[in-house]
Amino acid sequence: MMQLASRTFPLFLPLILLSGGRFTGVEKVEGQYYDYYRDDELSRSFCGLRNTCCKHRQDECSLDRDGGRTKCYCDEFCERSHLAPHQDCCWDYWTVCRNVSEIYDQDCIWNNNRYRPNAFFQMNCNECQCLKRGRKMEIMCSYNKKCLVDQELITKVNQENRGWRAGNVTTFWGKTLNDGLQGLLGTNYSSNKVRTMFPVRTLVRRHQLPGAFDWRQKNPNYVSPIEDQNFCNSSWVYSIVSTFSDRLAKWSAGRERGPLSYQQLLTCSKGQRRKTICSSGFLTKSWKYIMVSGLTTSACYPRSTDARCQIQERGLGKRESVGCPGGGVEKLYRASALSRIASNESAIRREIYDNGPVIATMRVFPEFFVYNGGVYNCPRRPPKQGSVHSVKLLGWGEDSRQVPYWIAANSWGREWGEDGFFRIRRGSNECDIEEFILTFSLERRLRPRRNAFNKRLATNSSFYSPKTD
Repeated sequence: MMQLASRTFPLFLPLILLSGGRFTGVEKVEGQYYDYYRDDELSRSFCGLRNTCCKHRQDECSLDRDGGRTKCYCDEFCERSHLAPHQDCCWDYWTVCRNVSEIYDQDCIWNNNRYRPNAFFQMNCNECQCLKRGRKMEIMCSYNKKCLVDQELITKVNQENRGWRAGNVTTFWGKTLNDGLQGLLGTNYSSNKVRTMFPVRTLVRRHQLPGAFDWRQKNPNYVSPIEDQNFCNSSWVYSIVSTFSDRLAKWSAGRERGPLSYQQLLTCSKGQRRKTICSSGFLTKSWKYIMVSGLTTSACYPRSTDARCQIQERGLGKRESVGCPGGGVEKLYRASALSRIASNESAIRREIYDNGPVIATMRVFPEFFVYNGGVYNCPRRPPKQGSVHSVKLLGWGEDSRQVPYWIAANSWGREWGEDGFFRIRRGSNECDIEEFILTFSLERRLRPRRNAFNKRLATNSSFYSPKTD
């Protein structure tokens, strides 16, 4: 006899069975509902015995069956935990509690959808089929793909009370974990020579820095909107352009307003040996393009699905403006070489407070894709695991438990995280986020300079050289 499933199953998960597994559906027999109940049990009242129907999930709203070895339930949760209405519900739940007198006996029913025999359908990232086995309907599901929205992981995180919440992201539903790793990140791991370049010296006096700071509150008019990279592996583009746009707006007191063009950097930046337009890139190599060629605004060169560079590239480094793909002419904006900030919490805070957001890289694990709010902390893994992602740091603070955190902007749309932003524990180099912090300064004259990239802006090695990556 089939045993009842655990009551700890999350929504959607229980139907994802091991390959070759079976899930029994429901038939109507002599006006009653029947799945795996014995004939002697069908003659008994369960929910009708006490005339009790409970709201939501209430484990005490149950009755023994199968000689006391299992239970059936009369609460609403029994509907959500399985496909067939009776796998967790008492057999008379639907007639007593839901006033349902008929059920489809030739179809499979899941999540309020009806599937005909032999029909295939997707359950998250895995494929299922509705099959008729004798007198019963069954759903057969493969379980050979790891889904990006992992319901089991979401439940685990929320039960462990890690200080942050996990949840479903609609735009990630149906995608595999591999889709996320190959489409939602997109920053190449820089060479050791680049990552260990001597950091800029920063004079830090702790008492001068506030306990909390948020660039969005101090400069609300100079914050780039959250973007969505749409499974194009290009976080290197969004972290750079978003940071550059914010600093440019603040430096010019709002006269030069972005956001600058993500599409231009994505399609026109060369020299990264990318196989496709959505292949990963190097932050430092990307910055060479901005230093030499400059960026125009997104109004001039908006986002599109065209993978070709749509502006005149020849001689771009010598010009102060560029012709827009849709017509008209716009300025080009350039900045100085990148420099690295020391992997020191106070130094990073000082740079953000004095000059604006900074570019940060971090390692991403499967848990991060289902982040839904709170102060994220990285799972404990062996060193140097996880894929590399780049984000924008724009503030810090402490939560109600006095846990220090950084405020960061992601590029996965506003449905993810805290309206597209996230908080991550500060001071402990979570996910290596404090290890490689990049900053830059703006040119006083936003004009091209002869040999701009080859000319050293400083005598120490804190500034990036094109030969080091």
